[in-house]
Amino acid sequence: MTGWPEFCNISRQLSESIETKNLFELDERIFKNMVKLRLRRMGKKGQPFYRIVAADSRSPRDGRFIEEIGTYNPIKKDAPVVLDREAALRWLKEGAQPTDTVRSILSREGVMTAFHNSKFSK
Repeated sequence: MTGWPEFCNISRQLSESIETKNLFELDERIFKNMVKLRLRRMGKKGQPFYRIVAADSRSPRDGRFIEEIGTYNPIKKDAPVVLDREAALRWLKEGAQPTDTVRSILSREGVMTAFHNSKFSK
């Protein structure tokens, strides 16, 4: 269990790194479960359009985000998912946790398979 001074130090480091958008300098124990790959809702009422973003897990769904990774349009069935595969793999390797929907999108696009292969290959 961490003490109060250590928690204050971790909180200060996190806020400074979010402001500078340099989350990769954080200690791995701070970073675990702090960043999520999630959908950010755009579009008007009744016509949703989503951006796949890396965001702090404490920020709201449509709030502040760190990096945009791609887009997803659930209305058009033939519309492709636009995705930056390298950015998605980089965030996954750094410990970002995808939400259930983003995990299924990444699986369909082959990113989760590539992540699994890179994680367990020698």
